Amino acid sequence: GLALVDVHMPEMDGPATVAELRAVRPGLPCVFITGGTGSFCEEELNQVSGRPILWKPFDAEEMLAVVTACLTSGTGGEIGPSPAGPTSAT
Repeated sequence: GLALVDVHMPEMDGPATVAELRAVRPGLPCVFITGGTGSFCEEELNQVSGRPILWKPFDAEEMLAVVTACLTSGTGGEIGPSPAGPTSAT
C-alpha cells in the first residue's frame, strides 16, 4: 500500500493524517502532496514521510514515478532529490 496525502486539508493536516494512518498500519509508505508547505518546513515533512514531497502542479508521469518508486522499493524508500519547491506560479 501507499498513501498520497495532501499537506493542507480541512479537518486534519497531512502530518496528523500520516500519524493516524501509521497508528493503524505501521510502516505505511506515505508521500506528501502540496503546492506550498505553509506552516510546515520541507525538511519536517520529508522527515515525517521519509521521502521527498510531490509538488503541485505535477503531471501523471511524475505521480507514476513516485508511486512506482515507493511500491517497488522494499522500504518505500527515497524517490530521488526533492525539487526546489513550488514554482512562482503557485
